[in-house]
Amino acid sequence: STGGIGLRLEGKITAYFDNIHVRQITESVR
Repeated sequence: STGGIGLRLEGKITAYFDNIHVRQITESVR
């Protein structure tokens, strides 16, 4: 099922960018 793979990939990308976003906030707070 291509939809499942697409969803999983989208979730990974979202988590990846969330991680970067959190790290940027942490850096700017310091």
